[in-house]
Formats: sequence, C-alpha cells, structure tokens
Amino acid sequence: MEKHLLSKEKYIQQIFKVNIERYDRNFLSKIISKRTLELNYTTEKQYYNFLIENDDEKKIFQDLLNIGYSIFYRNRFTFQVFEYIILPQLLLNQKINSKKQIRIWSTACASGQEPYTLAMILENFMLSNNCKFNYHIFATDYCQSHIESAQNGIYCFQHIKNVPLFQFNKWFKEVDDKYFIVDQIKDQVSFSNFDLLDIDTISPPDSIFGDFDIIMCSNLLYYYNNETRNKIFSKLIACGNNSSYYLTSEVERDYFFQKNFVEVYSQSAIFQKPNHSNHETEKY
Repeated sequence: MEKHLLSKEKYIQQIFKVNIERYDRNFLSKIISKRTLELNYTTEKQYYNFLIENDDEKKIFQDLLNIGYSIFYRNRFTFQVFEYIILPQLLLNQKINSKKQIRIWSTACASGQEPYTLAMILENFMLSNNCKFNYHIFATDYCQSHIESAQNGIYCFQHIKNVPLFQFNKWFKEVDDKYFIVDQIKDQVSFSNFDLLDIDTISPPDSIFGDFDIIMCSNLLYYYNNETRNKIFSKLIACGNNSSYYLTSEVERDYFFQKNFVEVYSQSAIFQKPNHSNHETEKY
C-alpha cells in the first residue's frame, strides 16, 4: 500500500489540488480499501483505474478526504464537563479580567454540528441560570460545501440523535423528517472558509485577531501525518491565549499529552497549556 500510494501521489494531487502527503497513511489506506470493497473490486489497482476515469468517484473520493462526518453532541462527556465545570470558571475569569466577550473557534466545523452544539449549551446555561453574557463562535472549514450546509442548518435524524430531548425541543423544528436549527442558535455562529495549512494566515480573517478562549479541534489531527499535525497545532496555539481551553477528542488526547498539555478533568479531552494561569479546574 505504501508504494502504491507514493507512486500515485502526483496524479491524485493534480486531480484534487491537495497535497496528499499531508494525510496520515492509515487514513488514506482506509479510504482506498473501503471504496475498493464497496465497488466489489478485487484489487486496489482496479479501483485506482476506476478513479481515474469516473468523475462521480472523484467527487466521492474528494468528499472522503474532506472528512465531513460529524454529529451533535459527538462526545457527550466532553460537553458535560464543559457545561458544568469549564463554563462557570470561564465566566468567573471573564468577570475578573473585565473581558467583554467569550471568543470561540470551531476549527473544522463540518456541517455545523459542533459549533451549534456549543451554542445550544451556552444559550441553555443563560436560560437556566437567569444570566447573560456575550460570546461569539467563529466556525471554519476547508470545504466550502460544508460551510454552505452549516449555514443552512438542516439535518437528518442521524445527525441529531444524541441531542438531549429538552435541547431538541428548544432549538430544532421538524419538517418532513428534516430537522431545522432555529435562528436564535444560527445567529450565534459565523461560518467561513479557512485553510488551517495556509501559511499566510494565523487566525480566521473573520475573527480579525484570534485570542480565542475556547478552541474546538476534536477529530481533526488524527487524519494527518506528524508534520502536518505539528503545523496545525502551532496555529491553534498561536490563536489562543494563556488560559485557552482546547476541546479535543479521544483520538487527540495522546497528542496533547505528548505536548505536555494539562487535561483539566480526567478523560474529558479538554486541555490547557502547561503552566497556564488558571489551575482552578484541576481541583474537581
């Protein structure tokens, strides 16, 4: 597989206008093996020949590279820790530091499930605690079609199956087996196209200057090789501040531990920089 991928690399790069070397080899192998089996080919060479000739398959392959899968509340424990432990501490810090707005970046937002989940949690927190605070979520993705889907805010049951019932009743409208997220949630999120590997930019242009209090980067680094992971990681750190929270996933936990980041609550996949200024969450 390794030689096969390397020998076809230039062609794939020419077709899809993306540096195939940036991806993790196991991830690429899984895509090719999956499509080979689904199309009932006996060898991967047969699939590759089909890929060359078939425009529809090229689109499917491109979509698989763009990693568009996500669901609401994908890691419920992470979001519960955020809601009940991290958010109260964040609001306290905001008050102490006289900061006017909580700034949040969802780095690879797919079709919007992740940033909308966080917006629902924040809105529900304000309703439940009879309080008001300012926040804004900047959500970005490399794939323009993902951004357009996110802005539409229309989902199928598989996307929303993890949403708690009380959240669903507040923030969704069901029409003909489709689920529309309400404008109150949509208005809290700004979606834009952004390439995390663009060397000419540090933060999403819409955010102007970064300085994010929360950076959501779950199920992101896993798909790339080590060199690319490090480049993305460096950008995430540059866009944060000394006390930023990084919401990751199970597959990123080892990477953040290797960087000596502190997991603020065991198994939560929520991290802060080593020697950050806010250690209060670690006592829980």
